[in-house]
Amino acid sequence: MKDVGVYVFEILFPFAILT
Repeated sequence: MKDVGVYVFEILFPFAILT
């Protein structure tokens, strides 16, 4: 289940920069 971790990371990473 490594894909799920990367998916969340890629979504949270940019989200924290946008906000």
